[in-house]
Amino acid sequence: MMEAFTKFFNLTEEEKKYYTKTNLYEPVCHGTSSNLMGMDVRFWRDFLRVVVHPVFHYPDKPRDFRAISDEYAHKTREIYNELLRAIWESLDLDVSFMEESLELKSSRQTLVTNLYPPCPQPELALGLPPHSDPCLVTLLMQNKGFNGLQVLHNGKWIVIQLVPRSLLYLTGDIIEIISNGRYKSIVHRAMVSSESTRISVATQVTPPIENVTFAPAPKLLERSDCSTIFRGITFKELLALKYQHKSMNSIMDFIKV
Repeated sequence: MMEAFTKFFNLTEEEKKYYTKTNLYEPVCHGTSSNLMGMDVRFWRDFLRVVVHPVFHYPDKPRDFRAISDEYAHKTREIYNELLRAIWESLDLDVSFMEESLELKSSRQTLVTNLYPPCPQPELALGLPPHSDPCLVTLLMQNKGFNGLQVLHNGKWIVIQLVPRSLLYLTGDIIEIISNGRYKSIVHRAMVSSESTRISVATQVTPPIENVTFAPAPKLLERSDCSTIFRGITFKELLALKYQHKSMNSIMDFIKV
């Protein structure tokens, strides 16, 4: 999968231009980061975003991208379903209702790869600004570049050490809401290097954009020691909050009751 994405980024600018979209919700979208935070900070990355479920999409080039991404999407879907079941069980919730509760059959699975090339002034740039993911979960794979991923823990940025042949699992905003704060969405950022190229491939799972309201699981709230932390919210509303407060690391405080 990593090689297939690398081949895409090695295409000519004319070949990649076909997938460069102004609408970031196109099923296949290539682009370069702009100043997302509205601040005097430069962003240093190229990206390709491909929706692979419930409808499978792919770029026509490179030629082997379709077969590789189809298999990778199926395999990672098996992994995140298993991990979601583990979270469900840890919360003492009925696993048999998990798919229905999380709308997994109609959920949107997206492959997002970020290319962070060497930056001549890394102290003046970011790969991605601090943020949490507005999704259920993210599975992250990265190449043998440098340790550019950092997570915010107890007010400090912690460098995530690269583990070869591994997938990093990040919980998203929706899991924090459903678990009523038992699980936290992970605030993270991507740094850049003056010497190394870093490529990350993220597999993200998001619910249908409308008609489904996510709220703390009712069974959790039945317990005497548990009070409601978050109000219900649709995925569309969550995205609107993210855009409205895009300069903030996390928008979870705006969802609290």
